[in-house]
Amino acid sequence: MKQHPFSPACRWIWLHADTSVVNEYVDFRRRFRLQRQPDKARLFIAADSDFQVFVNGTELWGRQYTDYPQERSYSTFDISTHLQPGDNIVAVRAYFRGERFHTYRPGQPGLIVQIEADSTVVVSDRSWVCRRSPSYRSGPVPKVTRQLAFTYAYDARKEDDWLTNAAVSDGWRAAVELAGPTDGFRTSIPPRPLPFLSLSTPVVCRPELSGSLVLSKERPAIAAGPFDWEGEGGELPPAVEMACRYRRVEHRNEPYPVEVPTPTGGGGWFGVFDAGKEEVGLLRIEMDAPAGTVVDIGHGEHLGDLGVRLVCGSGGFADRYVCREGKNLWSYPFRRLGCRYVELHVTGNTRPVSIRKVEIVPTVYKPRTLSTFFCPDGLLVRCREVAIRTLSLCMHDHYEDCPWREQALYAFDSRNQAVYGYYAFGEERFPEESFRLIGKSARDDGLLEMCSPSRIPYTIPSFSLAWICAVRDHYLFSGNPVLLREFDGRIASILEIFLKETDPQTGVVALPTSDVHWIFYEWADGLDCKNGKKLGDTSFRLDAPHNMMLIEAMDAYAEMLSFAGREEECLMWRGRARRLARAVHRFFWDEKRRCYLTFGDRQKRWHLCELTQALALASRVAPKRLVTRLRNLLVSREPDLAHALVPLTLSSMLYLGMAMVGANPSHQTALYTRARDTYGEMLFAGATSLWEVGARDDWSAGASLCHAWSSFPVWLCHAYLLGVHPIEPGFATFGLMPHWAGLPSCGGSVPTPGGTIRVRWECSGEMFDLDIETPRGRVPAFVLPMIPPGWRYRAFLNGKRFAQGRVKTQG
Repeated sequence: MKQHPFSPACRWIWLHADTSVVNEYVDFRRRFRLQRQPDKARLFIAADSDFQVFVNGTELWGRQYTDYPQERSYSTFDISTHLQPGDNIVAVRAYFRGERFHTYRPGQPGLIVQIEADSTVVVSDRSWVCRRSPSYRSGPVPKVTRQLAFTYAYDARKEDDWLTNAAVSDGWRAAVELAGPTDGFRTSIPPRPLPFLSLSTPVVCRPELSGSLVLSKERPAIAAGPFDWEGEGGELPPAVEMACRYRRVEHRNEPYPVEVPTPTGGGGWFGVFDAGKEEVGLLRIEMDAPAGTVVDIGHGEHLGDLGVRLVCGSGGFADRYVCREGKNLWSYPFRRLGCRYVELHVTGNTRPVSIRKVEIVPTVYKPRTLSTFFCPDGLLVRCREVAIRTLSLCMHDHYEDCPWREQALYAFDSRNQAVYGYYAFGEERFPEESFRLIGKSARDDGLLEMCSPSRIPYTIPSFSLAWICAVRDHYLFSGNPVLLREFDGRIASILEIFLKETDPQTGVVALPTSDVHWIFYEWADGLDCKNGKKLGDTSFRLDAPHNMMLIEAMDAYAEMLSFAGREEECLMWRGRARRLARAVHRFFWDEKRRCYLTFGDRQKRWHLCELTQALALASRVAPKRLVTRLRNLLVSREPDLAHALVPLTLSSMLYLGMAMVGANPSHQTALYTRARDTYGEMLFAGATSLWEVGARDDWSAGASLCHAWSSFPVWLCHAYLLGVHPIEPGFATFGLMPHWAGLPSCGGSVPTPGGTIRVRWECSGEMFDLDIETPRGRVPAFVLPMIPPGWRYRAFLNGKRFAQGRVKTQG
């Protein structure tokens, strides 16, 4: 069945039929006439990899959705007000990446366009003319990072008036027709599933410091950076060139316009500009300069060595722009920047340059709503606000781990982001599309890709399990079973793939033995690739985190089956999960140390970490008699063993929170204090978004300073302190289990599909008063305040007494 608007006459077109090209910019044009102003006009477009579209010289804001190459989605523009009687010109600058990144799966170059203006239909075919863009450097160029994208090199002197000129200059030729809309390589063209990002108010970057550059005439003897690219004649990537230049600071806090003098002795000028906080969007620079002036544009999150940290590991965070004569207004359309700082190096100018403005135009996904929260602890409130901002900075076409270094969709990261996002925004469609992208990424080994929609030689097995839990979370919070219906078979298949590795001697599931599996749980000693199991190591090993995450995923699948009314299958999977849980407890529990060990084989067991203890509680592997002991280890820091446990990192704070649901007041207070101290330390260090790792561990300035997997304060405030949890899909029934944690009062809201739930509680003496407002027809299944033994509580639902009692025991 046809699911797209393109007529059979419409064709995918390109400059040529060569599918081996990389990093290619192609300009397309089509001129057509209209007898009158149309009442209704639409433009449909899709491209591999991206597009920038203009109608009569006016850019239409919108870009290609990030999806799979064989089913590129189309976007729709209303162009009624952009067309005119007489001649009209539609122009498209299309960009083809062609090389694998964590954000992109290579396809085939192509553009398809259809214009409908009342009864006039214009389709993409050989009547369109095209050329390789003369202003961009196509072909191999340095990469920002191997995860993200290519850098760009743009020469404004070579840009002409192709957007509006009725006649075309030399160099244009008829487009090559590649195929019909869904012929050959491409099997479908679905509609764009999410709205375009919005362009927010530009953020002006304040000039922080500037001065002169001393340019070395010699290639540096040693330079670290993105050397997977070999330039012509020993040419270095712009980021490496910038990092190797000597800076002399001469000015601070200059006002706009910033005046750049004519260099003497072959030198140059540099300037650092500060957006004031982490931003994600399109960089825009306005300046007056002589033709041929070279402006190297660096960006980053870290300051060091009198400038922005531009080279981190194999990453090079800089691009190159060559000025035209006079006014230059520049913004690169095909890559968002995630940064706080911009550094410009100006060289080769034959007269002074005037920099009028450097700004970032935020590209924003607007969520459905926003929750509220308040309590007397201003630091906790601020931590939550920054956590929500971090979530927003990592939401564009899909969830992103970080906007600076990767912008990639990982299942583990996005599971955290979605759970936190349900409480922050009540968002349902956005996580659905992210988890759909992940679910479509099945590999030959039956597991899911590490990043979607990419294709990567290796994957992380535990991330496939996190995706199953994410599908359950979406069903539970949204009430929509669509992902279960779409991926039911894949979920069962993934679980069976792992269960086939069950060791008959121990009953525990062994790790996959393929050399394409990266055994990663978190960035901590022994749990990542640095000091843990190396990629390519196929030796036999039994891992407690792997098994506990598998049990969590099996229980999640069973819960979805129960929601769907498939009780017999549900009971089968729950039974299998409990049998594995018993085997895991028998094998990994160390009675002498009274904790769970992390790794083992048939001869020995080793390694101690907090993650394993938290997972044992969250997955219900630990018997009830051990719950208090494990919670003591996690938050009370018992001196007999806690110092030996590898600390849990920010990515796994959700498991720590899950382990503390229903905990006694001392454990609650310890969790609250640990989270407050951890995130508060970031804020006191100047964070405007939450970091990938703790404030004292920055990977030599290579760790991201905006990482949404760290947004645990949202969950702590809404799921823990307010205590709102869905029990049935869409909050058809929900539970209320507020945790006291030593606070005198607390309140806020949680958005749900049926409306907003509002909760407020306060303590007076040993009385805990709880006020609950719910949408019509929604009643909590239970109210169970987690308060000290002996305290009384009163609960009011929509103004009427709902429950009361005295707490006898807890924890």
